[in-house]
Amino acid sequence: AMDEADPSSMKLPPVKFIAVEAIKSREQDLRTLSADHVVDLAMSFVAVGLLQFPVVDQNDVLLAGAHRREAVALLKAWRGAPLEEIRSLAERDPEGDPLSDDDLRRIQGTYDKYFSRGIVVHVLDTSGMDEADIQLKVETIENEKRKDFTKDELMRIVSRLEDAGYKRTA
Repeated sequence: AMDEADPSSMKLPPVKFIAVEAIKSREQDLRTLSADHVVDLAMSFVAVGLLQFPVVDQNDVLLAGAHRREAVALLKAWRGAPLEEIRSLAERDPEGDPLSDDDLRRIQGTYDKYFSRGIVVHVLDTSGMDEADIQLKVETIENEKRKDFTKDELMRIVSRLEDAGYKRTA
């Protein structure tokens, strides 16, 4: 029997691949996107891929993950972009840590490496659910199954981020 009080017994909704441009926006979603956050996410995807999938409903309407969707769309746009265009948008510290042409080529190749079949999304069937219930379910999907990384896993992720051009600030 499933123990309702034990979140680890909760089943996550099914996943599927979907073209990033096929994910629809919610009409009531007025939260503005941070361009810097989108670029930072795109750069983290270069280093480690997408670790937490966006959530859509049965009609491919986005319930969670607008910044993640936009970051994947940006990586798609960068596939054929001139290296200098990518450099001007992606580079955070040109004096201290410039992006090499190899870094930029890796950024160009990230969409095809991770997202050529589309973006993986969780699909939540919201039929018969009210807005509050949808929000609660989405929160649960977004937070209950977050992975706690081991120290070794974290160190590997940190080094991959550093390889992708990130700098430690603390």
